[in-house]
Amino acid sequence: MLATGDWVTPHLNGLDYFEKPPLQYWATAAAYSVLGVNEFSSRLYGVTLALLSIPLAYLAARRLYGNPAIGRAAAVVVASSPYFLLVGQLNLLDGAFATLLCGAVAAFILAQLSTDSGRARTLMMVMWCALAAALLQKGIVVLVLCGATLVIYTAVTRDWSVWRRLYLLPGLAMLLAIVSGWFVLVAQRNPGFLEFFFVHEHLERFLTTIHHRVEPWWYFLPIMLLAIAPWLGQLLPAARASVSMPAATTGFRPALFALLWCGVVVAFFSASGSKLAPYVMPAVPILAILLAPRIAAGDGTMPRAAYATGGLLLLAGIGLVVAAQRRAPAHAVPAAVVLWTALACVAAIAGIVAARWWHRRGHGPSAWQAVVACAGVGWSSLMMAYACTPPLRTSIAIVNELRNQIGPTTALYSVGQYRQTVPPYLGRTLRVAHYDGELAFGLSRTTLPVLSTLALFTQAWDRESDAVAFVSLPDYAQLVLDGIPGRVIGRDDDSVVIARR
Repeated sequence: MLATGDWVTPHLNGLDYFEKPPLQYWATAAAYSVLGVNEFSSRLYGVTLALLSIPLAYLAARRLYGNPAIGRAAAVVVASSPYFLLVGQLNLLDGAFATLLCGAVAAFILAQLSTDSGRARTLMMVMWCALAAALLQKGIVVLVLCGATLVIYTAVTRDWSVWRRLYLLPGLAMLLAIVSGWFVLVAQRNPGFLEFFFVHEHLERFLTTIHHRVEPWWYFLPIMLLAIAPWLGQLLPAARASVSMPAATTGFRPALFALLWCGVVVAFFSASGSKLAPYVMPAVPILAILLAPRIAAGDGTMPRAAYATGGLLLLAGIGLVVAAQRRAPAHAVPAAVVLWTALACVAAIAGIVAARWWHRRGHGPSAWQAVVACAGVGWSSLMMAYACTPPLRTSIAIVNELRNQIGPTTALYSVGQYRQTVPPYLGRTLRVAHYDGELAFGLSRTTLPVLSTLALFTQAWDRESDAVAFVSLPDYAQLVLDGIPGRVIGRDDDSVVIARR
């Protein structure tokens, strides 16, 4: 968007790309325009929005239960979640999506509890705005999750009053006013968008295995257990308390609604034919709000959480070093892996000691902070260690190595693969050959001949006088057998780079 000035039609590697709506693309392009194109600005929007789940969980739990200590407990659950800390740092759509949905659900619950009609209306408008932003973040799955939860809640409680407090007409009008502009413009400029976006990217993604992300039905259950691992002992008691919690003066049962929301999120994505680990992130902040009263009331909860967090960090660190030792050449663990893992282990031990020390002296908030600091430093350090563990997943090293060998007119190819980091680090797009993946729709609309086979790539390569190709390892082995002209100018764990000069 920043390179072309086209903020309506998203592109990936120069090809039309309609898999998701544009909110995160807009925000990231805006960050690029201010801070430049780099790793920090790439992650700024997504990570910032993900981290906002922490104060949002605090505010929602504090308002819901009327107790700052419960609000603090909810924030601690999110801030110490291994799953949320790890996935929230990745440059994905899901962290921001989770926060926007958490805001929508929290605004809905507080609106339903309010006896002040003006305040309730304001909160419901906040909810509709958050839903609109979430829809522009990741699509109409927002409406499915919210609608299913509301229908199930109504069926369970037989309480139809929530529908009267939805402010449905003004709310839908606001939502459409926010989202419709982009949908209308992009559909006008791109025939075929509506069918691809709504049918292929929503219905087919859910109902079929077309994206080859097939996992067993129980795939998300261990992920959810990891999400609340330090507080796992409170899960069943909190669930029972949610079911038995009496209705508020307005007749609404907030804890039950929140519990149903978490169940719908996990069940919906479990039923999908396409599963990825980050999909269930929207359940975590709301689950934290449900766990918070039990955690705040339990005197022995915090020490157990400190031991659990530290123990998980130590086990994960040991496992990471063993994996690095097996994968590294000559079984030599990279120094960076050792350094980052050691920092994680120090954080684990320091967190346990500090939490116990503060807890014995009755300084509860300080003890909670020790758990959060231990988790934040520990899991972030292990993320860095994982990034340094072979095989390396970034192309920055090989791109920097070859940058001086690639001129402004050098033709660039990506054969049998598409590495997301090559184009931004090179500042160039690549012509894709013998690969489609998520580029399939864009390739079907390009004006250039599609090099769908190695034979077609070889023909194009033979016509080049100055070209460089990033080739997958299996395709390079086949090209060698075919006797393709060129010389190897670089290689890493994912690619062999050949030049035609």
